[in-house]
Amino acid sequence: MAYISDNDDEFAVWERGAIANILLGMAKGRTPCNATFNAGMEVLLTVVLDVDQKAGWVYLDVNANEEMNKHMLHSKRISFQAFFGGAKIMWNNAAVQDTTYEGGRAFRVAIPERLQRIQRRGSYRVNTPITNPVMCRIIINPKEEVSFPLFDICIEGIGVILPEVLHPSIVKLANFRNCRLEHPDLGGSLEVSLFVKSIWEVTLKNNTKANRAGMEFTNFLPGIQNKIQRYVYHLERQLKATSAL
Repeated sequence: MAYISDNDDEFAVWERGAIANILLGMAKGRTPCNATFNAGMEVLLTVVLDVDQKAGWVYLDVNANEEMNKHMLHSKRISFQAFFGGAKIMWNNAAVQDTTYEGGRAFRVAIPERLQRIQRRGSYRVNTPITNPVMCRIIINPKEEVSFPLFDICIEGIGVILPEVLHPSIVKLANFRNCRLEHPDLGGSLEVSLFVKSIWEVTLKNNTKANRAGMEFTNFLPGIQNKIQRYVYHLERQLKATSAL
C-alpha cells in the first residue's frame, strides 16, 4: 500500500493503452486492490470495475464501510496497489469522485498517466545480515522510539526481530510514519512509513520462544524504493557468490 515516487521510472508504464489494458485485466479478474490515503494512515479495499478509455475514467467499487468511503472522497492523494499477472501494480491519483456504474454507486478516478508494474521477483524476501544487522527505528511519540534488527527485506516490506517484552504500541494493524532503516549498505538512513501486517512467535534452536513481526512499506520519499531495491539485489548477489564457493 505504498505511494509511488515520481522519480521511480525503472518499472513505470507510461503508454495510455498499456495502462488501460492492465486495469481492464484487473477488472475482468475482479482483482482486490488496496487504496491508501490520509498520509498512509487509512486503507480501503476495492476492485476495479471498468475502464472507459474514451472518457478517461477508471471505475472502482465502493466499500461497505461508508465512513471510509467518505474519508477517501475527501483525500487529495490516493495510492492504489494490487497484485495482478504475477506483478505488483501501483499508481497514484490526486482525487476520487463519487459516481454511478451500471446503476449502482461507484468511485471513479482519472486513468493514471503512469503506473508501476513490478515483477514478483522484486518481491522476494532476502535474509539480512545477522551480524551488523539493518536496524529499524520507529518513533512512538516525540519523546520515545524503539529499535529492532531486521531478519529479512524486500521492496514490499521488512521482517523484524521483536524483544521478549513487546512495546504496547507494536500491535497488528498499527501504522507508523517517519521510521528509519539504518545500515551503511543502504546509504546510511532511509525514511519509510510502516504498517504492521503480522506478529508471531517462533521457537529457536535452543527451544526458547521469540517474537517476529512483518511490516509493509506504506509510503516512500522520492528515490527510497530504488535504494531498497538495489540493496535487495546486493544481498542476492552476495548470497549467490557465497553459494558458489
